[in-house]
Amino acid sequence: MSNGAEVILSTAGDITETVKKQQQFVHNERRMQAILDTAVVGFITIDRRANIQEFNKAAEDIFGYDAEEVIGQNVNILMPSPYHEEHDQYMENYHQTGNPKIIGIGREVRGKHKNGEIFPMELSVSEVKISGDTLYTGIIRDISERRRLENEILQISEEERRRVGRELHDGLGQMLTVCGLIAQNLARKLKANELPCAKEVREIADIIKEADQQARTLAHGLVHMELEEEGFRVALEQLCQRARRLFNIECNQQLEQGIDINDKTASLHLYRIVQEAISNAVKHGKADNVNVQMGVNGGYLQLKVVDDGIGFSNPKNREKLKGIGLNTMNYRAHLLGGYINMEESEEGHTMMDCRIPLQEFETFRKKIEERDEQFI
Repeated sequence: MSNGAEVILSTAGDITETVKKQQQFVHNERRMQAILDTAVVGFITIDRRANIQEFNKAAEDIFGYDAEEVIGQNVNILMPSPYHEEHDQYMENYHQTGNPKIIGIGREVRGKHKNGEIFPMELSVSEVKISGDTLYTGIIRDISERRRLENEILQISEEERRRVGRELHDGLGQMLTVCGLIAQNLARKLKANELPCAKEVREIADIIKEADQQARTLAHGLVHMELEEEGFRVALEQLCQRARRLFNIECNQQLEQGIDINDKTASLHLYRIVQEAISNAVKHGKADNVNVQMGVNGGYLQLKVVDDGIGFSNPKNREKLKGIGLNTMNYRAHLLGGYINMEESEEGHTMMDCRIPLQEFETFRKKIEERDEQFI
């Protein structure tokens, strides 16, 4: 066979191999697209500039957009405030520092439907480098129904706490009050007639009085009476007072002037978050001083509980802080569209930092627009 024929056969073989590779590539691409389109979770891919490149069928169902409407758009179109305004800066910070907040971690965030409805979703983000380009792929699950059911369970739990608190206050508390009055009267009679045991009966009366006070204090914590009757600021003040009395600690509050929470659901969740944070500071952190702070920081309501306890340096304390108490606190914050960070100061003390988007509080909007102050 001549050299020319060998070249022709060799070239034909190369072309055939190239065609096979191209066909395999197209097949793999179609297969991957079919997988993405039939997946029950949303897949969104964005480039380094945060522009949407891929948007699968499940993502269309979750956000209400057709893929053609969002391809090429900035991904912040799918986010409510303040995340909408913050996302580009977050991307820039990540490119400069390499410190991720969501990438490779995953967390619960808020999404924005095409019709403007805001909903909770789980978001996991991974970074991929292809031919020198950086892409970010987000896996999204709409958890609205799960949150609705969990919220119903939480409401049932609150009703049960309220019932137990009422029983403590109106049942056991009243019985202890009657017993205390009887013991006081008996002590007076014994002393007036110079009979023995007058001192002991007086001590019993004092113990009953103290038990009555503790029962009523516990009842107030369960029923959150001040929260229902006098508002969030007064309720926090009373909560700090009870902490001082029950735990023998210093517990103070610093609430920015002019800010209160009139929404009953939001105030209850935030009250319970602070209540749990104070309890953790005392029980697990062995704190002697606890400071509750609330104010406005950018687009968020910021609620902080800072203590002088042992912080995370003790491994046992670190595990306790990861328990059900912190999970419940996180859940309550998520219900309000926010999040909680547990941080440790340079001195080794613990800080609970809870941030809720201001748009969740209709009553704040006018006040925030009238000023441009930041908290802390």
